Amino acid sequence: MCGIIGFNWEDQKLIRKCTNILKHRGPDAAGYYTSKGVSFGQRRLAIIDTSVKGNQPMCNEEGNLWINYNGETYNYNELKAALKKKHKFISRTDTEVILHLYEELQEKCLDLLNGMFAIAIWDDDKKELFIARDRYGIKPLYYYWDKTKFIFASEIKAILETGINREIDLEALNNYFTYKFSLGPKTLFKNIYKLQPGHFLKLKNNKLIIKQWYDLNYNPLKKSKDYFVKKIQHELDLSVKRRLISDVPIGAFLSGGIDSSAVVATMSKFSQEPVQTFSVGFEEASYNELPFARKISERYETDHHEIIMDFNHIRELLPKITWHLDEPFGDFACIPTHMVSEFARKKVTVALSGDGGDESFIGYRQALFQHHGRFYSKLPGVIKNSILNLSKNFLNKTGNELRALKNYSINNDALRSLSWNMFIDNDLKKKIYSYKLKDYIGSEKNILDRYNPKIKNYAELNKNLYTEIKTWLPDDALFKVDKMSMMNSLEARVPFLDHNITELAAGIPVKHKVNGFETKHILKLAMKDRLPKEIIYRKKHGFNLPTGEWFRKELREFTEEIIFDRELKPLLNLKSVSKLFNEHLNKREDYRYQLNTLLSFGLWYKIYIKKENYKKFN
Repeated sequence: MCGIIGFNWEDQKLIRKCTNILKHRGPDAAGYYTSKGVSFGQRRLAIIDTSVKGNQPMCNEEGNLWINYNGETYNYNELKAALKKKHKFISRTDTEVILHLYEELQEKCLDLLNGMFAIAIWDDDKKELFIARDRYGIKPLYYYWDKTKFIFASEIKAILETGINREIDLEALNNYFTYKFSLGPKTLFKNIYKLQPGHFLKLKNNKLIIKQWYDLNYNPLKKSKDYFVKKIQHELDLSVKRRLISDVPIGAFLSGGIDSSAVVATMSKFSQEPVQTFSVGFEEASYNELPFARKISERYETDHHEIIMDFNHIRELLPKITWHLDEPFGDFACIPTHMVSEFARKKVTVALSGDGGDESFIGYRQALFQHHGRFYSKLPGVIKNSILNLSKNFLNKTGNELRALKNYSINNDALRSLSWNMFIDNDLKKKIYSYKLKDYIGSEKNILDRYNPKIKNYAELNKNLYTEIKTWLPDDALFKVDKMSMMNSLEARVPFLDHNITELAAGIPVKHKVNGFETKHILKLAMKDRLPKEIIYRKKHGFNLPTGEWFRKELREFTEEIIFDRELKPLLNLKSVSKLFNEHLNKREDYRYQLNTLLSFGLWYKIYIKKENYKKFN
């Protein structure tokens, strides 16, 4: 696991400077390679073969191919067995396997890799750069391209170290305000993009080509429910077992939810020593999940560690987290993710997590509400309004399900599928946007439209799942886990995103996936012998935070200072923002999620655009 950086010109001094800013991603070693037409830099977090033989950038026997790689490929030993007939290996790393596999198969090698990765390979003979990202975007890869300069890196801040202009992409900013994350391939910086999951690019003779090498298909398999239950058990066993390969201490995040509990239960089957588990809790009982985590720990006799979140230093922590995130990010679940990562890193270097289970097995009820919305949409308006008003009494406070139901009539599959996450809708944008931003209202459609041809013939539920896996999963869920774990030099592995599991889940017919409004129906059936009923059937919790009260108390002055900054006037109508804030303070409305989004943007603007205290966090 590493931090990587590279660009299409030779500059030894600059590549060292850019690489150094990624030290948190790889504190164990630094490496560089420069040649005419390329510079590579790498910071290493040593996981497999911790000796110097595993350091990067790494070259093949002839010295004409160089690799700069971030990730883990779990089936590398099987792949290595075949390659040994033609190649001499000097290390035990997966890096060297990928290099020789590319030498044999070029981009076709990607189909054989089981893992998470961002790969850059320089062919010195062809003067060609090849870069690829894993199937679901577990590992990040950003690039800058202005038709002359090409720069790639694990984090945007490494690209910015080259001295390029820091300009805001206003369309990307609108996308951020819509969904509280930047919608790939755009970032909030002009000319800096995310290489999309399942894509590769080639740069040669100043020509950039980007192609998709992988996509997930929701074609139902004609199998029984019992077949899928047994197959899920089998594939989860294989996936977890693969992800236990490590030469350094390994553990697991344990929330007490079904996904992380299933991972820990399965780890226990293959671990000779007690699994080290890590949980974060809250003093407030309504937010605290520790009792559920303890039940799993006791059942599987794990070496369990707990930490209670301390909010006393939240004002000091938020700017530091913002610096590590690279972009504004309105999902404050990144705070406990950072805290549990920092806590776990004291004991282990690798942690397995339950991320990805929600997106594959319907962990969010809004997907089910959208699925059932086809019946709701046919009702008369009066009855619809009555249902909506009654629903407010028993649905969750964030209103995700209500939005999914309410927005069923949107005549755009991808937009409708993601509408549950639209906390700042177009009506609110018209109030808080300045004249400069108002022209971009609705521009998220420009990106989401690309998914409509693919999903037009899918069942409504699968339209939702596909859109979430393409957007929410890489740009929110995985983004958060990668940034916060690597902030603390911790590798996070996600067994539920083994492509054998996701492809299996995608092939389950809707009639087997759905049981009324029950989430994860088929996963629960698969885990009934591994997990107690009170874990399987408890209400989904997630990292809920008391941010609503923070804005009224601990964060009030801090938030006012950030979001009412006069330098934001060209982008935001500060009078309308002030009105929104006051309505929240006076409890006339609950605007916690809108304020999260605004505060995160204001902090990012202060640190990355105005560059106040920017160097302080390096």
